Amino acid sequence: LPLNLYSMLDAQIGSVHQVQGVLCCESCDAIRDWTADESAFAASVADGVGLAIELDRRDQLNIELSEQNSKLGTLATEAEQAREAAETANRLKSEFLANTSHELRTPLTNILASMEILDGTDLDPLQEKWLATARRAGGYLLHTVDDLLDMSQLEFGIVKIEQSTFSCSQVLDEAIDICRGVELIETISIVRDDRVNDQLTSDPMRLQQIIVNLLSNALKYGDGKPIELALLPPTLEDMQVRFEVRDDGIGIPADQHEAIFTRFQQLNGQTNRSHGGTGLGLSIVRELVKALGGTIGVISRPTGGTIFRVELPDLAARIADT
Repeated sequence: LPLNLYSMLDAQIGSVHQVQGVLCCESCDAIRDWTADESAFAASVADGVGLAIELDRRDQLNIELSEQNSKLGTLATEAEQAREAAETANRLKSEFLANTSHELRTPLTNILASMEILDGTDLDPLQEKWLATARRAGGYLLHTVDDLLDMSQLEFGIVKIEQSTFSCSQVLDEAIDICRGVELIETISIVRDDRVNDQLTSDPMRLQQIIVNLLSNALKYGDGKPIELALLPPTLEDMQVRFEVRDDGIGIPADQHEAIFTRFQQLNGQTNRSHGGTGLGLSIVRELVKALGGTIGVISRPTGGTIFRVELPDLAARIADT
C-alpha cells in the first residue's frame, strides 16, 4: 500500500442525504482489525464534526437572512417614502389643476358670453364664419377645463350630490341643447319609451353632465352619423330608469371596453390623433354614475356602432328602503 497504510477506518461526516466529508483513521505499521469501540468512537467524532459544520452553516444562514431582512426593511422604507412622495405629488397636481381650472373657467365663460352677444349683431358672412369657429373652439376649451376641474374634485372626493325630483325629459332636452351649442351640429334625436316614469329623484345637474359627456363622445367618434339618446325602462333590479346613447361610428373593440373608462385613456393609435380629446370624459362619467348609485356599460361592434348604457335608481326610494 502507498504511504505504508495497512488499515483504514472511515466514518462518514454528515447525513446520508448530505455527505460533508469522511473522518479517516489509519494504521501505518501493520494490518489492524478495528474494534467495535474504535468504530463507535470514530463515528462519534464524525458526528461531532458534522454537528459543528451544521451549526456553522446555520450561523452563516442566519447572518445572510439578517442581511436580507435588513435590505428588505430598507426597501420597504424606500417604497413607503416613494408612495408618500407620489401621493403628495398627486395631491399637489390635483390642487394645481383645480386652481388653474377655476382661474381659466371665469374668463372663458366671459369670452363665450361676449361672442354670443356679438352673434346677435350685424355680421357679414366671413365674420359669421370666424365667429362660429371661435365659439366652437371656445366651447371645446371650456369643456376641457370643466373635465379637469371635475377630475380634480373627484380625486378629492368633494363632489356633492344635490338630490331633487325632476323631469328626465327636460334634463335630456337641455343636455342636447348644450351639445348643439358646442358642436354646432344637428345630429341628435331623443327616443322616449312611454312606459318610463319621467319623474326621477336624483341629481339633475350630475345627470346632465353624464349625458353631455356621453353625447360629446358620440359626436367625436360618430363620424357625423345620426345619434340617438334613449330614455328606456331599466333592465336591472333596484334601478328606475335607463339611458342609452347610440351612435353608428367607428365602434370599440371588446378588449378596450374597460380601458376607455380609465383616466387619460382613449382608443389607441390613429384614433387618438384623429379625434383628439383629453381622455377624461368617460372616466368622469363612470365616477359620477357610481356617485348616483347607478351602473354604466358599453355595447359595441368593431365594425361600427356603440351603445353606452346608464341605469340609475330613484334615490328617494332607495333611502326609504333603508
